[in-house]
Amino acid sequence: MTDVWFLRQAPADLRDAREWYERQRCGLGDESATAVGVAVDAVADYPVASPVVHRGARRVLIEGFPYGLYHRASGGTVIFVALLHVARDPARHRFRLSESRPVSGRQPVVPRSSKASWPASAGLSVHSRPSSSRPVSLRRTPPHCLK
Repeated sequence: MTDVWFLRQAPADLRDAREWYERQRCGLGDESATAVGVAVDAVADYPVASPVVHRGARRVLIEGFPYGLYHRASGGTVIFVALLHVARDPARHRFRLSESRPVSGRQPVVPRSSKASWPASAGLSVHSRPSSSRPVSLRRTPPHCLK
């Protein structure tokens, strides 16, 4: 079994992306969060399947969205470092990828509580995956979507 952790900034990345997509179209934010959850599960199941893109940091692309989920895998541990838009200059974020060594134990990390979920610090609903169905959000519909 793989231990999965998130650097504190990674859930904030997801929250920002989710909020942006939700402003574009009602429900799109939840779709983006679900797509990221699927990627998290895939990495947890196959931690070294993604290509190495920078000094041991790996990237998996998010299906249907222009984002990459960056992580490091070491032994039985995966640490998710960042969720970044693929059009951004990667040089701006290389320090995050370089400073996120799982073996250091110094980076502030939070554990993943269950499959397809992000820590509560992301400000998102906790998702649980019932067998053979997609994660279900427990959040209320945003007011701007009730029109």
